[in-house]
Amino acid sequence: MKAHEKFLSASEKTAMALFALRVKSLLGNNLMDLKLFGSKVRGDYDRDSDIDVLIVVKSRDNRIQDAISEIVSELNIEFDCVLSPVIYTKDEYNQNRYCKTLFSKNIAFEGVSL
Repeated sequence: MKAHEKFLSASEKTAMALFALRVKSLLGNNLMDLKLFGSKVRGDYDRDSDIDVLIVVKSRDNRIQDAISEIVSELNIEFDCVLSPVIYTKDEYNQNRYCKTLFSKNIAFEGVSL
């Protein structure tokens, strides 16, 4: 078991694996990074916690956002979990890193590539 998986239930692990597979297939070369972060990585989650996932893309449009939302909706229903993707373009993510936002610091500290 990978270290970041120890806080995910069996169904959450399956949902995350399918999510990563489907997002990678959907985005192809447009995908720059895919990271799990938040309470499910740190271990300070509760029963109502979501599963935070950062998706960094070269470019984003409504088609991409809609397709990712559809993937999330299907998996949330099928596996009774709450996947919460955050979608940034490479430029948006780099701007956060440049400004040293709390979000970018958290991702750098706890983010786990999928």
